[in-house]
Amino acid sequence: MSDYEKLGGLELRIDGLELEQRRLSLASFTRVTTTIVLSGEGERGEGEDVTYAADEHESFPRPDLAGTWTLDDLSQRLDPLGLQDYRRWAFESAALDLALRQNGLSLGAAVGREYRPVRFVASTREDIQRYLEKQPSLEFEGLPDAVIEDAAFTDETRPILLEAADRLSFDAPIHSVGDVEALEIEPRWLNVKPSRFGPLRRLFETLAYAERHGIRLYGGGQFELGPGRSHIQALASLYYADTPNDVAPSVYNEPELPDGLPASPLPAPAAPRGLSFAA
Repeated sequence: MSDYEKLGGLELRIDGLELEQRRLSLASFTRVTTTIVLSGEGERGEGEDVTYAADEHESFPRPDLAGTWTLDDLSQRLDPLGLQDYRRWAFESAALDLALRQNGLSLGAAVGREYRPVRFVASTREDIQRYLEKQPSLEFEGLPDAVIEDAAFTDETRPILLEAADRLSFDAPIHSVGDVEALEIEPRWLNVKPSRFGPLRRLFETLAYAERHGIRLYGGGQFELGPGRSHIQALASLYYADTPNDVAPSVYNEPELPDGLPASPLPAPAAPRGLSFAA
């Protein structure tokens, strides 16, 4: 049985839907995300919509999801709504979080995988010195050994890129197994941003495909401000803990970095619940 099949059959009861908006003002823009909260049986499941256009968070759909579902049935209920992938992921990850909590499970327990410490790196366009002052052990992947993401294949670049095939990774184009199979080369690396996949089925099918084909994975974030960051850390812990995951704790996004920034690797959770990486 695949990991998605293990999850898709979980039952959940939904009684309520709430929305929680978060904002972080930075020098160049204001980041806005919306957390979808599904509640039922005394539990709440959360999923974060990381849509980048701030104004799209002002008018938010509220589909009637009340009732008892399996996760797969609920996913099919969302199909005709035409939600873009970031929003679809928010609804489905909230439903998964709620289903796991109502069934007394963590994601790891549900799919039969052990949580492992998560190696993480930091990705920034700023001077890295201010990060190293707060956390000297922090990793910034550098040339000449860095993995190269989303290189442009042209007649001029193709011969050079093929010589570096072991270091090529693909990020923005990847939303499904079909996208992986459509790549110009068989990839050795993929950057997994769970919110980019939309439905849970597409994410877990791609994770399984990569495992079968020996493709190395590392996690990537979408500037999450809420529970979504913990969710991508949990997935990294279970599926690709040892690679250079760009899933640093959200505190690394703060304009003013505090002392005592968490160091890599993040310890595996002692008593995880739901989709969260935290206890």
